[in-house]
Amino acid sequence: MCTKVTTEKVYGKATPIPLENNVRLVCVSVDALANILDMDPDVSNREEFVEFVSGRKLPYGALPIAHRYGGHQYGLWAGQLGDGRAHIIGEYVNSRNERWQLQLKGSGPTPYSRMRDGRLVLRAAIREMVVSEACHYLGVPTTRAAAVIVSDEAVVRDMYYSGCPRRESAAVVLRLAKCWFRFGSLEVLSRAGELTVLRQLTDFIIKVVVWNIGQLANALKPLLTSSQQVHMLHILKTLDTYCKNKILETFLMKIGLKEERWGDEQLVEKLLDMMQQTGADFTATFRQLAELEPSELVSEVKISEKWSLKRLSSHASWGCWLDQYRERLDKEAVDASSVGMFEDERRRRMLSVNPIYVPRNWILHEAIVDAEKDDFGKVQFLLEVIRRPYDINPEAELRGFSAQPPQWAYALKISCST
Repeated sequence: MCTKVTTEKVYGKATPIPLENNVRLVCVSVDALANILDMDPDVSNREEFVEFVSGRKLPYGALPIAHRYGGHQYGLWAGQLGDGRAHIIGEYVNSRNERWQLQLKGSGPTPYSRMRDGRLVLRAAIREMVVSEACHYLGVPTTRAAAVIVSDEAVVRDMYYSGCPRRESAAVVLRLAKCWFRFGSLEVLSRAGELTVLRQLTDFIIKVVVWNIGQLANALKPLLTSSQQVHMLHILKTLDTYCKNKILETFLMKIGLKEERWGDEQLVEKLLDMMQQTGADFTATFRQLAELEPSELVSEVKISEKWSLKRLSSHASWGCWLDQYRERLDKEAVDASSVGMFEDERRRRMLSVNPIYVPRNWILHEAIVDAEKDDFGKVQFLLEVIRRPYDINPEAELRGFSAQPPQWAYALKISCST
């Protein structure tokens, strides 16, 4: 476990409390088991695997600990926080020589539980599993989830904090990350004046996001000279410019353009404004733009077949934006050896970066409702679909995964805890 750092200052020793009462497997990530943990996925069918995820049978050499950190909530410093329902059980170096830290989430109270039970409910475990895996296959770096188990052990939760608590089934997620350090791991040490440990931890890990880097700069102020602080501000400005350019580059890819030209930023901003004002779906809009040729975008018949583009086209500026977009495509096509080849390439690029399937709230809701009745089929199917989010899945199409969400879905709510 990250032995370069004084662990008792960063972690708290804690032992998982395994779930009892009819513990069973909900789902697994075949990829995470095989390609991160070097496990034969069939191991998930064994009772020993379920006992491992529950925290009952930990691997030889495991040292369960809970992570101590601080952080901001609603933009304000919230003090010491920490993993209140998760145990890091050890570090594994796989056949690729990658280091991965294994964590059980929902495995009982820790020194940072603040008098809570340290448990995770099934609906939250399923969302954690599906969304983290979806992010991975969409190319978004994130933690991974390898398995979910559930038991008949009940916990009481007030889902919407509305004064109407109900009993729910307790679950555990086996989560994986290269390291569980966060900027809050540094902040809590800085605020507490533990500068020796802060130096050790800073030497071990410092990593890109503008707001968080700003908090990192504040945490490191006790260690920096005035000139170093000025240099840090310069880095922040440079990073801000980089992020803005990267965002524009990403959106240009999504609408099929390769190189930035004058006016492209306004073209993207206008599209996003129209989407917001008409309520057009983010994922579906970009995917449906990829599915039609530029000449078809002016056809009311073709547009009417694409539910999100139909909504977008109701905007008063749609025709003007479309003219600008087609003109921009024409300019890029001039540089290609063949207009036909450019169009094929445009569609190929757009289809490769604009998914047809994402874990929409209504799809997750249906899977969770079934899972709470001990039917895990929809969860497992959803995990299969999101492994190939850019490819059409006939069964997913029959289930309406890329269609306009049903009307009842617009009334769904989730809480911050899920």
